[in-house]
Amino acid sequence: MKGIFRRFIPAVGVGIMLSLIFVGEIYGQEYRNARQLSEVWLENGNIEDYDFGAVLREYFDTRCMDFKSPSLSYNKNSYSVIMQEEIQKRHNLVRAMEEEYNLVFLDACNALYIQGVEYGDNSVNVRLKEWIFYDYDDLSDDRVNCDTSGFGTDHSLVLLHTPNGYIISEDTYDESDVTGMRSVFYTVPEDMEPALDNEVNSLNAYGNYTYSPDRAAEYADTYWLNYNPAYSDYNSVGGDCANFVSQAIEAGGMPMDENWFWRSYSDRSSSWTYVPDQRKYFAAKGKLIDNPDQSQVKKGNPVWYLNSSGTRYSHAAICVGTNSAGTPIVDAHNSDRYHVHWQLGGTKYWGGFSTVLLNASDTTTDTLPITGDINTDGKVTADDSALILQKVLDNSFITPCETAYPDLFTKLTDVSGDSIITAEDASLVLQKSINNAFIFPCER
Repeated sequence: MKGIFRRFIPAVGVGIMLSLIFVGEIYGQEYRNARQLSEVWLENGNIEDYDFGAVLREYFDTRCMDFKSPSLSYNKNSYSVIMQEEIQKRHNLVRAMEEEYNLVFLDACNALYIQGVEYGDNSVNVRLKEWIFYDYDDLSDDRVNCDTSGFGTDHSLVLLHTPNGYIISEDTYDESDVTGMRSVFYTVPEDMEPALDNEVNSLNAYGNYTYSPDRAAEYADTYWLNYNPAYSDYNSVGGDCANFVSQAIEAGGMPMDENWFWRSYSDRSSSWTYVPDQRKYFAAKGKLIDNPDQSQVKKGNPVWYLNSSGTRYSHAAICVGTNSAGTPIVDAHNSDRYHVHWQLGGTKYWGGFSTVLLNASDTTTDTLPITGDINTDGKVTADDSALILQKVLDNSFITPCETAYPDLFTKLTDVSGDSIITAEDASLVLQKSINNAFIFPCER
């Protein structure tokens, strides 16, 4: 698809290196989706225009091969000692992904784009963008499948010019939300405060509109890499992740309003581009679920990621569906992610996860009432709280859940999960009526 890199390529173009690495014959030609995807999406270039091109090609092909081969082989003479340690560490982390996510890698390919070069007396600094696409089989089911994921990584490299040629001395990058690897040279930036401070008001859950998860997912798949020029890019001022998620949700049919909007780079609501405010806004538009299991992460809905210290939600992605085995996958910006595992590195990297169900059909079933709606009037209000409180006092109230599922009586009325029906259960349902943040066990 021509122009996919127009965001990065100057008119005089430096070029992109497309390196295709063939992986085994086990799954057959029809499973080489990463190769086919890259050939369609990525434009060929010529990294050999640079005198250090060969050492970069070897290094990034080695990184790409991590997704194919359990063994590691490379020319150690081309790297500093610390870089050799980094290469080994990253290889081990990538290979560990197979066990962590219960998958097997099938094929991989990469593309490189040099964004800037600065020559020194005996060194050269290179800013480079790397994309890797990899095929894998999710072993969660009994079928042989092939799914494809892709991710982009920004690199800042230092190459030393020696009598024997260039060696790579440093590589600063962070791909910990995919492979778990953050280079030893990388310094985690401090959390940036929002550029705006618009008040986010609570609104009624759902609205007079039709939300299409398919359209939201289609938008994300279209613009995860080739950013939509109709919107601003906020990567340089703290990140574009929330902006990207808002765009996808709007494409799905969610209308802008006075509390969630984008008009220009500076004329926007903080709920559009700032993760904590975005989560607060959409918690009032649907059903918020903290620490969801994968069955609760659904197409067209955002996923937010709590930083490792647990102080605030600092990243956002959009669920675009599931892979062949039913595992939810997401797209994201900053850094660019395509169809990657929804946990983005898992609990070893994040302090927790959160999602919200924006489509009303995702929040109800044929037999169970709306979350927390004890009196079945279609609303979660203080009346529901009062009914549970009455049950606490005289044990005389029977919820519709109990009527339909008498064998689950204790579970369905014990909202707090402490195996005792107390006033705390009533208070939690009341909280749900106020901020739409509670999950009633009846729906699980």
